[in-house]
Amino acid sequence: MRSIVLRLCTLTALAATLFTGPAGATADRPLPLESLAAATRTVGAIPGLTAMAYRDGRFQSAAVGQRRASQPARIRLDDRLHIGSNLKSMTASVVAILVERRRLRWEATLPELFPGLAMRPEYRTVTVEQLLHHRGGVVSLQSLDEIAQVPAFGGTPVEQRAAFAAWALSREPETPVGTFGYSNGGYALVGAIIERAAGIPFERAMQRHLFNPLRIDAVFGWPATFDPRAPWGHYDDAGSVVETDPADPQFVFPAWLHAAGDASMNAADYARYLAWHAEGLCGKTTLLRRASFERMHAVPASEDGEAYSMGWSAIVAEDGRTLSVHSGSAGNFYTTAAIDDRCERGIAILANSGSTAAGEAVEAAVLEWMR
Repeated sequence: MRSIVLRLCTLTALAATLFTGPAGATADRPLPLESLAAATRTVGAIPGLTAMAYRDGRFQSAAVGQRRASQPARIRLDDRLHIGSNLKSMTASVVAILVERRRLRWEATLPELFPGLAMRPEYRTVTVEQLLHHRGGVVSLQSLDEIAQVPAFGGTPVEQRAAFAAWALSREPETPVGTFGYSNGGYALVGAIIERAAGIPFERAMQRHLFNPLRIDAVFGWPATFDPRAPWGHYDDAGSVVETDPADPQFVFPAWLHAAGDASMNAADYARYLAWHAEGLCGKTTLLRRASFERMHAVPASEDGEAYSMGWSAIVAEDGRTLSVHSGSAGNFYTTAAIDDRCERGIAILANSGSTAAGEAVEAAVLEWMR
């Protein structure tokens, strides 16, 4: 998600070019979501996408394009799509729930959480909160090649996560502890922490504490792994759109990585989650206190100035609203979501392409909606 912050000016200019003009949006007449979705699909060369959004209390939805580039079946609003790293804020939300239920503490350190586990001395002061802020120094694992270098841990998902924790904490930190360094490995470690605090596997903890209460029908893995009719992901290869078979081993992530961003859900369910966060920030709370929502969206003070909280980046809009924004992609899907701190606007766009063009178009469309 760091990409949005680093490329904010470029994306804002792109949004102004793509989505405004005689037939597009104006300050008094924003582009309807259906039109925004269609334009995003065209500009990003995306086979199909779904979107849910709200503005001043009114919800809109859109589904445009195909489930697979090679087949005519139209994508539907109730189709699950992979949300990638946008699961990170959900992982943080379950930590917050466990904190409020006194099963965990934000300040708990890794030696407390993994008693008896050998680890490098640099990690002995790292807290759960620092892991969620990407400030724990844990191995980043931001590419398929990097993930492939991790040993193939055997056993149950719980055993795999325990083995990953031992492996990761034996390695030299990639960044100094306390300094921002985006880390899928850090969130994978949080998955192991959640199941130790909850007393059940990470996947069941997510289901029990978050998905069930919010009525989210999510799965871990690719959508078509669970429903052959579901959308496939796509990537760009020298200008050609390539489908990714969900059974292809190179695209199947290990269970120990689930907490970092390997889940699929439909746009309506994801929008329900976003609305829950937005309402929590505005004081209409369920499951969690307002202070917990504020903590998850607060950017920690730091010398590096990275505006990242817990699965969100903070952007200040021209009218003074603070936007919480995040993008997630495993290379063949692309999801971007945003809410503001006044409960005025929010949007999620889920695309079945992870190409650079798709990502830029989706992010620009989200910023256009939120401006």
